[in-house]
Amino acid sequence: MRSSVEIYFPETGESRVVWQTDRLFEAPNFTADGKSLILNADGLLYRLPLDGGEPVEIDTGLARSCNNDHGLSPDGATIVISDKTEYGASTIYTLPIGGGTPRQVTKNLPSTGMAGRRMAAGSPIAASATMSSISTRSTSKAERRSG
Repeated sequence: MRSSVEIYFPETGESRVVWQTDRLFEAPNFTADGKSLILNADGLLYRLPLDGGEPVEIDTGLARSCNNDHGLSPDGATIVISDKTEYGASTIYTLPIGGGTPRQVTKNLPSTGMAGRRMAAGSPIAASATMSSISTRSTSKAERRSG
C-alpha cells in the first residue's frame, strides 16, 4: 500500500479508511455536499466517492500537470488548481466542479500559495498518508469547508 485515504473525526479520535492503493494520491478536499473527495495523482484530479468505489478522473482540459495545491470555491461549484502544463511554471486556473476547460486566473508566474482549504469546527478531516519503503509517514490533510 502506498496511499491510504482516511477520514479522521477529531471529536472522537476515530478514523475510517475510505480507500487504499499502491499509487500515490494526495491532497484530499471534501466536496460541498460531503459525499466525495477531490484528490490528485500523477498530475490529474480525481473524485473519490466516500460511500465506496474507485476514483474517477475529472476532466481538467489542458491542465495535465496539476500539483497537490488545489481547493474548492466556497459554494463548491469551482475547483481552483495549480498546473504547469502550458507555461512550465505553476499557473492558477479555475474549472467547474464537474470538470471542463480551465480558465487562467493568474498572469504572474510562477503562481503559488492558494488558500482554498477551510475547516468548520468539529468537522471531520480527510487525510492521505503516503507510506515509503522505509516506513516513514508523510500526511497531507484537507479540511472540510464550512457552510
